[in-house]
Parts: sequence; C-alpha cells; structure tokens
Amino acid sequence: MPAEAAFALVNSTDVLEPAMYSVLEDMSQLASPAKDSCGVGKVIVQLLSIMVNDQKGELIGKQILENQPLTDPIMTMLLDIPWSQYQPMWPLFGFFAQMAIRRVQSHQNDLAVDGLTTQELQAFLSAMDVSIVTGDLKSVKDLAAAYLEAGDDGVRESPIAFVTALFAKAATSDSKEEIAEFFSVAQTVIKKMVFSPKDFDTLLSTRWPLWGFAYLASLKTAYA
Repeated sequence: MPAEAAFALVNSTDVLEPAMYSVLEDMSQLASPAKDSCGVGKVIVQLLSIMVNDQKGELIGKQILENQPLTDPIMTMLLDIPWSQYQPMWPLFGFFAQMAIRRVQSHQNDLAVDGLTTQELQAFLSAMDVSIVTGDLKSVKDLAAAYLEAGDDGVRESPIAFVTALFAKAATSDSKEEIAEFFSVAQTVIKKMVFSPKDFDTLLSTRWPLWGFAYLASLKTAYA
C-alpha cells in the first residue's frame, strides 16, 4: 500500500486486482500448513478480495457486521495484540484506511456519533481536511496538539476526534519515542471504544480521517 492510500482511493483494476492475483498465485504453491501459518496475512488476503469487489463500501459493511470468521481475527489484532508486533510487516492500517474511504460512500455516522454537533468541531474537522488536501503537515500537527490539550473535555466532546488526533500527532511527529508513545496510546483508547464488529464499523463510517492518519502513523513506527 502506498502512503497515498491513507486518504485517496487506490485503483482496483491497476493495483488491487493484480496484487490479489499475485498473492493467490503465490499461495497456491504453498503446502497447506504454510498457508495457515500467518493470521495477519490471511486477513489481508480476505480484505483485499473484498475491496477488489466493492468500490462503494456496501460489501465492506456487510462483511464487518455479518462475517464472524473475518471479524474475529480483526478484533483480536485490533484490541488484543500490540500493533507493534505485526504492523511493520503488514499494511493492515492501510487496508483499514481504504475500507473507510469506501465505507463512507455508502454509510456515514450520524453527526452526533462523530461528535460534530457544534460549529466549533465542524470547523475543526474542516480545517483538518483542508490541511490534508494541501499537504500542510504543520497545520495537522498543530490541530492535533490543540485537540489533545483539551484532555478529558476533548474525549467527552468526540472520542473519535480524540483518537484521530492521537494518530495525527504520531503521523506528524519527528521523535521516535513520541511516535511510538502516541501510537500505543491510540490502541489503548481504541480498546475503550470498540467492543463489537458494529463498533468497528462505526470507526470505519466516521467523517474523521482516523484511519488515514493511523496508516501514516503505522508507517512512521515501521521506520522509527
């Protein structure tokens, strides 16, 4: 997954389909025990297949809400295993970012769920979106820091915005220690927000650029 996958839709025909066929061809040459040796890899292949066949996010929502053999390992990796153990090798957060881009095309959270019931937070999200489009990382860093400084008030106002700010802070930091710290804290916060596949779908359906910054932060931790 290129870094651009954080906020832009990756072309299925040119990128995802060739990748899927290449992976499946490689897997066909493996013996059965080897095929089942990596849980993260199996999930990646399943997500790749879903996205190849779903450009509008409708299938993604159905799979997340109804496909327990898929969501059980996703929930385990998201909540129970430290992200640092697998994300340097596997672009799982890149896939989550692509899933989110597709998901919001067919389903978006209510404004209240995203914590966007005030003009102040709507303006904050708009400023963050503009900074993403213009590539203004300094503005993103400043916006993330400002939200995190609100502390518990920021969490109460919008938990999704708060965890987005954690990822954004990690994604824009130049300090190895700070990157690792904010990325780890983000997982702790996610654990308090996600208890079911429906909760995970809520995070995929948000207007906040949560998974885009999560992917950029994961790339930072891989090279930190």
